[in-house]
Amino acid sequence: MSSSSRDIIDQLVNSLSNYINDPTILFEKYPISYEDIDSRQDIRKARVSIYEISELTTITVDDGRANMSTQTYGIDISVVRGYTNNNAKRGELILYEIRDKIIDWARDNLDVSALTGGYIYTFKYNSSSSFTRSDRFVSRTMYFDSMRDLLKQQFTT
Repeated sequence: MSSSSRDIIDQLVNSLSNYINDPTILFEKYPISYEDIDSRQDIRKARVSIYEISELTTITVDDGRANMSTQTYGIDISVVRGYTNNNAKRGELILYEIRDKIIDWARDNLDVSALTGGYIYTFKYNSSSSFTRSDRFVSRTMYFDSMRDLLKQQFTT
């Protein structure tokens, strides 16, 4: 099994996409600014994107090398929103449903250690941002923390 960061993102996206199983949701592997998303015409209902944000390493005392890292992943959810009357709330309600499915996936379905061959041990929901509204979308970012084993070779093919 390949263990590069790119492969781990691929595996997470595939797992989440299979779990949600909704052809009207576009799954991607990179962040996009909320301003830039308004010009996208290929998003039918929603866009969900998983990507790596930051990493903090833990140093061991005996050899001075990092053996574990805590990585933060972002999962952006952007939902096409309605424009008038009761439809204006439609985007927020769909976003809640997608958020709840992602939490259920991470808690009940995702075996991240098996999925990544032991390179990542945990994948836990940490927090989320507030809503951001643009002309066409309502969006929010969810944050997940993971523990990654740095003693294994990080790039293998």
